[in-house]
Amino acid sequence: MLKRPHLRWESRLPGLSEVDIKILEILQDDCRTSYSAIARRLGLAESMVRYRVERLRREGVITRFIALLDPRKIGLNITAIALIKVDAARLKEASERLAALR
Repeated sequence: MLKRPHLRWESRLPGLSEVDIKILEILQDDCRTSYSAIARRLGLAESMVRYRVERLRREGVITRFIALLDPRKIGLNITAIALIKVDAARLKEASERLAALR
């Protein structure tokens, strides 16, 4: 299973309360976590969690809830795109070295 890294929410998302941040962290770990389970973990009323999640959605902080798939488990290879800055004099050498990575 792929895990998403936790961000340092406090420094990146001004205007969110500590409770909002905790809710976001829980949902980032598992977006299927019920409002009642979040409420129990945080010691809040379920209605308060529901209100806050809906507000975060309206404000565009939460844009969607998705399932992250493990590409290897569904038969896909991992593909990466990289930008490489190469001196023109070493272009041939760089292309040969990249070709050897296959």
